[in-house]
Amino acid sequence: MKLKLLEADLVRFEQDLWKDARKLELNSGKQQQTIRRYSDKLISVKEEYRFITGMIDRVSFQVPRIIDHTDNSISFRYIAGTRAFNLLMDLRTLSLKENNEKYQSIGTRLIELLGYDLQDFQAKFKVDSSDSNTQAAIYPAREKLFNVYEILISVLQFEADLTEIDVITDIYSQHVSVPFRDATTKNTILNLPGLFKRNFKSNKEKQNTIKKMVLSGELEDKLGKDIIYHIDFSGCCYLCPVFDDWVALREHEAAGWLELKTVPSLDDLTIPELCTKFVRYSRFGGRKLAYRLLNHEGYQIRFGLDSEEFYFQKLKEICKKLREKGVIKSHNLEILITTLEKATGITPETDYFHDWKSHHRNHTYYSDVFPD
Repeated sequence: MKLKLLEADLVRFEQDLWKDARKLELNSGKQQQTIRRYSDKLISVKEEYRFITGMIDRVSFQVPRIIDHTDNSISFRYIAGTRAFNLLMDLRTLSLKENNEKYQSIGTRLIELLGYDLQDFQAKFKVDSSDSNTQAAIYPAREKLFNVYEILISVLQFEADLTEIDVITDIYSQHVSVPFRDATTKNTILNLPGLFKRNFKSNKEKQNTIKKMVLSGELEDKLGKDIIYHIDFSGCCYLCPVFDDWVALREHEAAGWLELKTVPSLDDLTIPELCTKFVRYSRFGGRKLAYRLLNHEGYQIRFGLDSEEFYFQKLKEICKKLREKGVIKSHNLEILITTLEKATGITPETDYFHDWKSHHRNHTYYSDVFPD
C-alpha cells in the first residue's frame, strides 16, 4: 500500500491520537523524586486535580501522592517501578518459552487485583445518566472513531463507508453511567524498584530477573494491593458504559494470553456490550496503526511490545456478530477492518510526523515508567 500524507491528517493525529502531547518532567528534590505532567491543552488539569482529591478518601486503592499543581501542570510522587502492562508482557514472553503455569498464575492474580480496584471505583462513582445535575460529558465515541478511521483511510488512500459507526456509537452513548477510568494496565504502576527498567542493560536481563522472582516465589509474595498505584485520571471528565473499562483491563492485548474465566465470549455479550467493545478496540488498534504509519520512530518505542493486528483480528469478529444481530446491515465495516489489518505489516520509509514538525524528534518517548 502506498501512503499519502496530508497536513490535515498530521494535525488531527497530533491533536487526538499523539499520546506524547503531554510533556513530562522528572525532578529530584531533597527528600523524594517527583514527576510533573503538563496539560495537553485539551483536558483540564484543574478538573483532574479536583477529581483525584475528591476520590482519594472514597476508594480503597492507591494513587501517587500529589505534591503540587498549577492550572497547567500537576506533580506527583515518582514511583520507580514498572507498569503492570510491562510485567504482564514479560510474563507472557516467559510463559511462551517455558512450560510453567506460575507465569499464568501471577498474571491472572495481577488482573484480579486490578479488577477489585476497578469494581470499587465504578461502585463509588456510578451515576444516573438521566440526572440533570450530572456534570461529566459523555465520552465522544463518534468523534474519536471518526478521527482515527478517517486519518487511516486518508493516509492509506482507499474509500470506506463509515455510516454504520453512527449506529454503534449511538448505542454506546445511550448506556453511559460511570467515569471513563481508562483502566488499561499501562495506567498502573507497581512499586517494584527491582524491576525498574533503568536497572537493566536489556529486556532479556530484566526477564531473567523476573524469572528468578517467579520461580523463587518472591514475586508472588510481593504482589499485593500495597504495591499498586493507579495513574492518569484525565479521562474521568467523561462518562462511559460500565463494560468499557472492563474491556480495557481484561481484554487488552496485555491480558489476552491469560485464561481469564471472567472474560465473556462474544456470544454472551449484549448488543450494548458489543458496541462498547467495538469502540474501545477501534481506539486501541487504530491509534497504534496511526503511530506506525505517521510516527514510526515513536511507534517503535511506545508500542514496541504491542500489536495492533491483535485488535483488528478481534474487530472483524465483532463486526460479524453485530451484523448477525441486525445492528449493522452491511459488510462495510468488515471490509474496512480487513484493509486496516493488512496495513499492520507496513513499515514506512520515513517518520512523516517528525518530518512535519522536526522539533518532535527530540521528544522523549517511553515504553515503561517514564523515562526509559
